[in-house]
Amino acid sequence: SSWLFDQPWFAGNGVLTRPEWIGIDAYYYVCLAFLVTVLLGVRTLQRGRFGRNVVAVRDNPAQAAAMGIAVVRTKLTTFVLSGALASLAGFLWAAGVTNASPEAFPAYRSLGLLSAAIIGGLGSVGGAVLGTAYLLGIPYFASDVSPYFGILSTGVGLLVLVLVLPGGLARVAFAVRDRIALLVTGIDARPRVEPVQEQQSEPEPVRELVGAGR
Repeated sequence: SSWLFDQPWFAGNGVLTRPEWIGIDAYYYVCLAFLVTVLLGVRTLQRGRFGRNVVAVRDNPAQAAAMGIAVVRTKLTTFVLSGALASLAGFLWAAGVTNASPEAFPAYRSLGLLSAAIIGGLGSVGGAVLGTAYLLGIPYFASDVSPYFGILSTGVGLLVLVLVLPGGLARVAFAVRDRIALLVTGIDARPRVEPVQEQQSEPEPVRELVGAGR
């Protein structure tokens, strides 16, 4: 209930202080190290057995359960891991701005995080980074390019981007990567799908019935 959050001994004054020996530059590298560690860890989980179980539960829970995957345990583990990462990221952000009050986390900030994951590409670790760079980079560099350039980071711009690129920015990045690899090595890394050829069955010979026509 709200009573617990209204107590001063629980909520505090909303001010976080960093140790004096950690300056703003050093704190940047701390957050960067945390980001790299999380990206590598999530990528490792995604390629392992746990990641395959998560994809199976997401796509078809009934079939995943039939294959022996613990659906409830997989969902709970994913929820706990994502919540832990989100809480650690929120702590680092609040300590960076030295403000942990509820007003520092409005609803539109959560919508922005969700939009970054969608336009970057769901299911892609690099897509989350690309989506965040897009949402934060467009407003930052918009004033230097054109005053109308900032519309790309608004709701209209995001809607157009999702319609044009339903796979997100990650799919574009992967396509460029495969194209560069093809030009450099001459090897096409894209999976090939062989067309299914219909086999034409030969007509069976007509057998004459013995005694027919008698």
